Amino acid sequence: MVDHFPPYLYTKRGTFYFSRRIPKDLLGHFSTPRIMCSLKTKKLELAVRLARTFNEDLEAEWWQIRRRHAQSSLTRFLVEPSQTSQASDFPTLSECRDIYLQQKGVGKGKAFFHTTERAISTVIRLSGDKPADHYSKQDALTLRGYLQAKGLTVATSRRMFSVIRSVMNFASSETGLEFNNPFSRFFLGEPSHTEGRKPVPSPARIAVQKACRDLDDERRWLVALLSDSGMRLSEAIGLSMEDIRLDADIPHLVIQPHPWRTLKTRASQRVVPLSGVALWAAGRLDKTSRFAFPSYCDGETSKSNSASQALNKWMGTITEEPYVLHGFRHAFRDRLRAIECPPEIIDQLGGWALPSVGQNRVTGEG
Repeated sequence: MVDHFPPYLYTKRGTFYFSRRIPKDLLGHFSTPRIMCSLKTKKLELAVRLARTFNEDLEAEWWQIRRRHAQSSLTRFLVEPSQTSQASDFPTLSECRDIYLQQKGVGKGKAFFHTTERAISTVIRLSGDKPADHYSKQDALTLRGYLQAKGLTVATSRRMFSVIRSVMNFASSETGLEFNNPFSRFFLGEPSHTEGRKPVPSPARIAVQKACRDLDDERRWLVALLSDSGMRLSEAIGLSMEDIRLDADIPHLVIQPHPWRTLKTRASQRVVPLSGVALWAAGRLDKTSRFAFPSYCDGETSKSNSASQALNKWMGTITEEPYVLHGFRHAFRDRLRAIECPPEIIDQLGGWALPSVGQNRVTGEG
């Protein structure tokens, strides 16, 4: 019996297998119409990761085949000079990645490592693991075409190019070797107009806050705290109980970096007064715990992504429109503007760095 799992994944006798049909236009390049292989594991989480990596390798290979055949009929007669045959003192791209992660990864979360690993592995799959000064504009073009073929947004492509550029430049700085980075100053297209995350309006905010009081559990305390404080989700999840000062003349939170959670900018380090349901939520937290939200923070990692997905979904059951947690932060800024709070105070309370987001009327950032 074959069980149903994520795409390209199935089991036989408890062992997971990868299976994907070869696209019709590429059948002539393979000896079989379907790629099938054992992942040699019975653990679903590991199998999903292996299948995702295997699938990305396949798509990269198919992209290379299609790109070669999309070139002119004369291209196949040309021989490109091999840069990799030339001597180079520069570390390979994988070595650049290791240098970057070893130095820049101190205190960073899993997302930082995952994003870096994914960007660099994509380049290596497409163009090989070469000394960094042997990559060319053609390699950057290949990456751009691959990302466009996958349907990724311009913003996503820009983030990946930024990671690759940073890894190469950092390795160059560390080794004292100079080169022209082909992934710099690269046109990736104009981003499409997308509406920013909307501020949560007062009626929706009040409805969510009422639901938080009614359910009165750890997840709802987190939502309530965000709704009246202007904090980022990651800042709230990473709070320790020592950061919460309810006995002060003005109850407040101290937002500061921790080994398990860094801050977005230097301006993010601040003091946040507590009022409204945020004060109520802070008073409901378990005082015997080291962490404000132990379900999402264990002292090693902060599970912001899983919290965001679960709580945004829950909020959608309360509000008529699909608002998200980050919308409370935008609403917090707008509420301060409405009472004519000075822009510099808005920036301090929200942890916004200059140029002032508090003075910027375009939502969707911060």
